[in-house]
Amino acid sequence: MRSSDQSSMPPPHLFSICDAQVPKDVVDDIQARHLLKKILVKSHVERASMQSVLKHAYLCGGMDTIQRESSFSYLQQTQTSLQTQLVQVQNMLSNGRAHKS
Repeated sequence: MRSSDQSSMPPPHLFSICDAQVPKDVVDDIQARHLLKKILVKSHVERASMQSVLKHAYLCGGMDTIQRESSFSYLQQTQTSLQTQLVQVQNMLSNGRAHKS
């Protein structure tokens, strides 16, 4: 282990009293690290339940809620804006037809 790696990791005798961290160089998949971080929590109250582990995006092949919100928020805002514009255009067209009738 390099000396810089040692300073970022807690000493071995502290592993039993603190939550474990998963370094990027050990597990490079962001979903796997996210799941392991939720599992490797010392407090059983704060640790992920078996149900949430089994539903995690890493095991289900998707994104968890937080990632989904951050990844697609721009697309959702754009979609909402386009839907609003479409309704306005439809209203203008139907108003134009009403005036011609």
